[in-house]
Amino acid sequence: MFFQEVKRGFSRISFKIALFIGTVACILSSILMKTESYSIQSYIKAYEISSYDNFIFFNLNSISNILILIFPILSVLSYSDSYLEDINSGFIKCIHTRYSKKKYLMYKFLSNFVVGGLGFVIPLIINFIILILSYPSLPTHAILGKQTILCGGLFPALFYTYPILYIALWLVIYFMYAGAFASISLGVSTIIKNKFVVLFIPFLLCNVIGILLDITNKHSYSPLSFLYLSIKQDIKVIILEFIGIMIVSMSLFYLGGTKNEIY
Repeated sequence: MFFQEVKRGFSRISFKIALFIGTVACILSSILMKTESYSIQSYIKAYEISSYDNFIFFNLNSISNILILIFPILSVLSYSDSYLEDINSGFIKCIHTRYSKKKYLMYKFLSNFVVGGLGFVIPLIINFIILILSYPSLPTHAILGKQTILCGGLFPALFYTYPILYIALWLVIYFMYAGAFASISLGVSTIIKNKFVVLFIPFLLCNVIGILLDITNKHSYSPLSFLYLSIKQDIKVIILEFIGIMIVSMSLFYLGGTKNEIY
């Protein structure tokens, strides 16, 4: 059932829309970086720009700013309203003739996490592939090269030593948080029956929490802050917040799903 749910997620129009928006943003970012590399300023720099330096979330530009802002929306757009869709269409009744409610909830939660994560990460992989084809894949020197990952960022030494491994690490983190945002919406969908409200809940939560943390000078704890190019990134915070989101979302979805009457 898990693979059937994932396949169903990949076939949805909403998943293709999320994939399209993310891919367009990543392609535009690659073009923007290419244009800037041919500017007059680029000829007076003493270092060669590497493909690793221009990864979309390692650069502060208008496109990456927009993409990180809509990160929660693209993550949930793929499949997070599928539980409401199953109930409203009556499809869930057919599923329960073959699978128990507990098994259905477990596979729905896992498939939503995977589809939401891939819907956001696939465009990032496309962005990196374009950069590899456009720029030399040379390790950046921490002193003589472009200072992409600053002291205080996440494992800066790893970036300057094994840059491709470093980007792979961030792709895993983005996958985790895209799945986590998708899980929030799925959990909320057992309580709120409005599809559009459900899809915007993670976006609203991230921004409201970000504002509150900014007021209390704790902005480094905001996901939209430490998931971007930041000088205050702590792997413990990243892991613990992910675990916390998943526990709350999973509990909300399981408890709400088991109490919902479908007949």
